[in-house]
Amino acid sequence: MSFLKDMLTLGNSEEQTVTPDGNVISIGEEQTQVTVTREITDDGQYMQFSAYWADVKGEIVELDHLTQEMYFCTLIKLGLLQKRGNTYLPPESIYQQMKDKSGLDQVGIYRKKSTSKGLTFGFDYESVGELNSKWKPKIVDILQKVEDELDCALEEAQEIGELMKERHRKDPTKSGKAAVYNKVKALFNVSKAEIVHKHLGC
Repeated sequence: MSFLKDMLTLGNSEEQTVTPDGNVISIGEEQTQVTVTREITDDGQYMQFSAYWADVKGEIVELDHLTQEMYFCTLIKLGLLQKRGNTYLPPESIYQQMKDKSGLDQVGIYRKKSTSKGLTFGFDYESVGELNSKWKPKIVDILQKVEDELDCALEEAQEIGELMKERHRKDPTKSGKAAVYNKVKALFNVSKAEIVHKHLGC
């Protein structure tokens, strides 16, 4: 995979690094700043947690199965976020420093934004360099592993589907085409749940 990623990025002048698993990814601030959404707050620029997914997924080779929810699970696994209900927040110790209107506007790579509906939290736009160099390689490695294993699981399910079709064709008591699509999908979904839980815990 790392060789393929290297070939895909050959000639790219952006700042790059090799992750512990051997994936070549871009960590330059400019690349991220092009692909994420930013908003101006009172004291700086704010980037929604969900916006960073746009940059991360661009580093995954042959992205077919990953979702934004899996990305959020990865951030939680790494301790970058916590989830309360349907809301994603900074880790508890940082959240405690930032909560309420009197809380700090920025702590490390996190920034808060006041809206008419209350406070929302995201990444500090000026801390993209730290986010990319320290955390992006870990995020990409975990998600690439999940993507690769899901590819294998789908291939295995499809192979079983082909065996079902072949057995159907050879059975003189059966006619027409074998309806295996739903069976293949069910097999893949079982494997998918196991893989996601194993790597992401969600």
